Amino acid sequence: MRKIIIFILILFSAVIYSCKTDFKVNSEWKDITLVYGLLNQRDTAHYIKINKIFLGDRSAYEMAMISDSVNYSNAIVTLEEWKNNISTRIINFYKTTNEIIKDSGIFATDSNILYKSKATLNGESLYKLKILIGNKLIASQTNLIDSIYIQQPTTTTEQTVSFENYASPYKTKWTSAINGKIYELTLRFHYLEANKQTGVIITHDSIDWALPAVRSAGIEGSETMTLDIGCENFYRFIGGKLFPPDANVIRYVEKKSLDFIFTVGGDELNTYIEVSRPTEGLTMDKPAYTNIENGIGIFSCRYNQGIFGKRISEKTIDSLASGSFTKALGFKNSQFTISYWSSHP
Repeated sequence: MRKIIIFILILFSAVIYSCKTDFKVNSEWKDITLVYGLLNQRDTAHYIKINKIFLGDRSAYEMAMISDSVNYSNAIVTLEEWKNNISTRIINFYKTTNEIIKDSGIFATDSNILYKSKATLNGESLYKLKILIGNKLIASQTNLIDSIYIQQPTTTTEQTVSFENYASPYKTKWTSAINGKIYELTLRFHYLEANKQTGVIITHDSIDWALPAVRSAGIEGSETMTLDIGCENFYRFIGGKLFPPDANVIRYVEKKSLDFIFTVGGDELNTYIEVSRPTEGLTMDKPAYTNIENGIGIFSCRYNQGIFGKRISEKTIDSLASGSFTKALGFKNSQFTISYWSSHP
């Protein structure tokens, strides 16, 4: 039996999406190119992943393990930069193999081919992707996301973050970015562990709490957006993440204990995420989405921005030490923690 395998690459926690639905998975086989790329002007390197949908008479699992089945031997990849409807430059991508190691699994891992450029991108420009494979031209385009203005928390060093009142959530607030549609906030909590008997520091560590995504009404920017962080949920998260307790360690909250990291995605990314949510009911069929001309996949934008090194309040530290969700984890209270900070500036 002839079997069709669609190799869908997932990078940076993103997936393939688009705005058109004319691709049929079960149509007759033809050479179909799969493209993945997300541009971020803050990145020092940019990658485009190109694969192919393939067909063969052998076992699907056997074919998937052969790199030639999922990779093209070569492709010419360029990025055209446009500003004010004028082409300002051509950016060339070059082929790199196994620079980023692919996770093990069904598909071949011996040749993880990517196309890379280290060009500096302009956040105000439009970028047109062109991929030439033989005589076939694959194309797409995207704008980039502008920066967001984070209002809460502030960058003021004197301001502390408090999770002491279960009835009053901590409120984050920011202004949306131009071309940004979906916003995810990750709260990173920094702590250290020491040997309980000797007091010798074992490790400085952190845990990440990914909060629910928030969507703007439009992509014009300047929209006020908020996200409430439940105080009880903060302690529940830490208690669950550091479970089970280790009786041999004590823990201190780091002085610069919290990072608020915003990840912003473009309108197309939001569209795909909305469409690819689990289907309710018995109907499981979903259309395949793409914004790739003469291929399938996704070419879009993302942006990262954050407020780093915020201190948490003394009462929050005390709640970590004695609260019902975290008291077994060995956190020292604010008196001991501040004393540690003083002796370890």
